[in-house]
Amino acid sequence: MNKNQFPNESEIIIRHTKEWLLTSNETVKSLALDMLAPRLEKTAPDNPTVADQENWEASVSRMVHRYMKGTHHLPLSWKWQWLDCLPVKSRDAALKEIHAIHGFLDTLPEIESGTVCDASINEVLESVASMVSTAEPAHDGKYDERDSIESSNKMIDSLLGLAAKCLDEARRINAGTGAVGSRHNIHSFSKNEAE
Repeated sequence: MNKNQFPNESEIIIRHTKEWLLTSNETVKSLALDMLAPRLEKTAPDNPTVADQENWEASVSRMVHRYMKGTHHLPLSWKWQWLDCLPVKSRDAALKEIHAIHGFLDTLPEIESGTVCDASINEVLESVASMVSTAEPAHDGKYDERDSIESSNKMIDSLLGLAAKCLDEARRINAGTGAVGSRHNIHSFSKNEAE
């Protein structure tokens, strides 16, 4: 760790890389040549000879070894390419720490036990369109005895149908993602809560 006893981005990325390498079949060499070098091709020589390409790959490999040993800090220009080499779990853990040292915190709770669920937002939007098409009683900005009972009933049915579609879609989102809502908890929400 650096003199200030606060980790920097380079140290965080290298630590997560080392942890991953300990539990995988990859090596520092495969990280350097098979994963990182292809992502750094813009720094490779143009139209290289075989010798030029081998020298460039050897240079990348040496630099990766230096970063892994901690004798040099990982350059910012390699940050995203390096993170892209890590598996999702390691990359996300590193990014979470990096965001935290910069004051950015993950505010959403961990989503657990989500399953895939088909979205039906198209049905919600169709219900919105249907409700708008039956909104004749609201056109003058008030509901009164001049509004026909038939058109008022259609609008009520359409509004309640829309509310049911919205509630169903919220339940689908919960079933698929595990999210519960930040203002209303879907598990305790009922049609009576809206009243």
